[in-house]
Amino acid sequence: MEIGKLMTEPHDEAAKEVYARFGLAYYHAEVLHRGLCNLYALSRLPETGPVTRPRVEEHLQSAFESTLGGLIDKLEPAIPAELMPRLKYALERRNFLAHYFWYDRIHLMTSMDGIGSLIDELSQDTELFAAVDAEVEALIAPLLSRIGVTPAMLSSELEKVERGED
Repeated sequence: MEIGKLMTEPHDEAAKEVYARFGLAYYHAEVLHRGLCNLYALSRLPETGPVTRPRVEEHLQSAFESTLGGLIDKLEPAIPAELMPRLKYALERRNFLAHYFWYDRIHLMTSMDGIGSLIDELSQDTELFAAVDAEVEALIAPLLSRIGVTPAMLSSELEKVERGED
């Protein structure tokens, strides 16, 4: 039997869904990482006085060089205590996805029930990362406001990006 003929069509489509869900979950883990990078950079700015672009870029560069766990550790003093357990669980899930998911779960790809359980697990991870990121974004908003960046400004710039403008 040819390798390409091993899967039936419904199974093949379901397997594609697992890969898509994995990508979506990992994407949301990366969005959370970037949100924490932004929080780190903004939380390092002085509460009063001028803010310079080079200083913001310096803090962003430092944040981008940090792992998700490293950022969480650096930000712990600036993060509400009730958010820390969810952040640490998100870190645990992100690391599992990055390093162990396929090794530990690949055997489930042989049945439709197993595929369903993988889709459920990955959907839960996606929801976790998105929810924790929303909480991080709520911490970022007042820091942006402090330096004069309004939601309207952000929306306007996002619209430019969506249109392909510089």
